[in-house]
Amino acid sequence: MKDNHIKKNTVQFEKIRSGVSEFFDEKRQLPRLIKTGFNTLDEMLGGGLASGLNVLGAKPGSGKTSLVLQMAEHFSSRGVPVLYFSLEMSLLTICKSSAATRNTRPKGRTLTR
Repeated sequence: MKDNHIKKNTVQFEKIRSGVSEFFDEKRQLPRLIKTGFNTLDEMLGGGLASGLNVLGAKPGSGKTSLVLQMAEHFSSRGVPVLYFSLEMSLLTICKSSAATRNTRPKGRTLTR
């Protein structure tokens, strides 16, 4: 039964990947490399992040969400389409993380449930 679940998730992921790739291909031709907004990271990546589908994985609490949300904001401010997909976070949690990353909350106030 576990193998069936893995196979089903793999098929669903492939459908998502295919749809995302089609979206980017149809909407516009993107540059081969896109600047992330982090000069050191761009240098490490050979000039920027490859356009298309990118997946980031690391240990919990390592700053993945913060990094990706900052890059997504940087991309979208330059007209690059962004799709952020999370299996672990709700839309509200993503919005709170984005607001905290941008530090847009009034001074002295914290985001709460």
